[in-house]
Amino acid sequence: MSDFVLRFALALAKGAVYITAGMTFFGLLGRCVQLYGVAGPQIAFIGMILLWVGGVTVHEAGHLFGALAGRLRIVSVAVGPIQVMRKKRGFRLGRHPDRPTDAAGFVMVQPTVLDRLGRRLAWCLCGGPLANLLTGLLCLALAVHFNQPASEGHLGGSSFWPWEWILDSTTSWACWLYTAAIVNLLLGLNNLIPIPIDGKGNDGVKLMALFRGKHSWQRIAPILEHYEILRTLNQAMRGGVRPRDWDAGLVEKMLPPEEMSSPGLEFSLSSFYLYGYFHALDTGNYDRAGQLLDLALRHRKGNSINFRAAVCMEGTFFEAFYRHDLSAARAWWVRAQCGLVEAPTWLRAEAAILLAEGQRVEAADKAEKGLAALADSTDLGGALAERELLEAILAEARKPASDAPGATSGEV
Repeated sequence: MSDFVLRFALALAKGAVYITAGMTFFGLLGRCVQLYGVAGPQIAFIGMILLWVGGVTVHEAGHLFGALAGRLRIVSVAVGPIQVMRKKRGFRLGRHPDRPTDAAGFVMVQPTVLDRLGRRLAWCLCGGPLANLLTGLLCLALAVHFNQPASEGHLGGSSFWPWEWILDSTTSWACWLYTAAIVNLLLGLNNLIPIPIDGKGNDGVKLMALFRGKHSWQRIAPILEHYEILRTLNQAMRGGVRPRDWDAGLVEKMLPPEEMSSPGLEFSLSSFYLYGYFHALDTGNYDRAGQLLDLALRHRKGNSINFRAAVCMEGTFFEAFYRHDLSAARAWWVRAQCGLVEAPTWLRAEAAILLAEGQRVEAADKAEKGLAALADSTDLGGALAERELLEAILAEARKPASDAPGATSGEV
């Protein structure tokens, strides 16, 4: 019963935040019409977008400084579609391919040492909401300073309601500062109320998980070693070491048990299993490759759109070329359309499906295009393995039809 009451109270608080946000916009709209006349609605709309972007930027900057204070390694920072990502030689500014219209942001960090990890993660999580709350209070103080008092000592007018502070503001400076204050205060409060959004935990949910110890840092600590091995293998592959030349013992040590998954902090096991699949496939251990690929597909949902698409594309290829299950291959092909995949991988999967369908000429054409596309690949080790896979498809496609392995046809 008490849990239900708590959830109901949190839902009411979240609803109050959303209602206040909506009324704030209408308050700004009304005041802009008074200040700017016919152009008021357009100015209000553009101004609210800019203030929202500013609030999100402040929020992510808070997370960034919290991560630095907690001695966490910064992997990437994004505000909307704009992303700064760590590369081998410093950071690079670019457009996030998975977030073309996203209005929020994120800071991705990686723990480097285990000492007091829970406290240091809490610093990072608290940084965003705290930055918004402090910015909101600063804007509120400035708004009071710039507003010419028109009422009996109230912040923005004669009402308690925040949107009426905007309506009662006597200068344009006060109007915009009041709005900025409300936007930042609402962003801070909204992120602290521990209710998941779209199945993902906000800062409040993650902080509650840390303090309750449900998965907290104790579950992150064991997986750090696995991530270090994964990063080592990734760097080796990009440097020109193909998967079959990786140390087999190191690959097995990288593979974590499934129960290590920590959904509240959104760790996914898919990347570990995918790299294990790369190694098994390149060494010719196709049964093991299939097992690891099935695990990677099962856990793919915790990753980015492009990663999920790449894993589904591997599912398409493996089902069509090795398991000869055309129905399953087509199903993974449909799911793979959600994101961007490197051209050689895409063409390899497409060629495998065409070959399974008996379209041998078309399959050979796709495989040849995939081989040509390898010249632009930045994954040097992966390209070596990719070349052999494409050549294997090309060889099968050029065999006489009577020598080709049978395919199990079917519709999605």
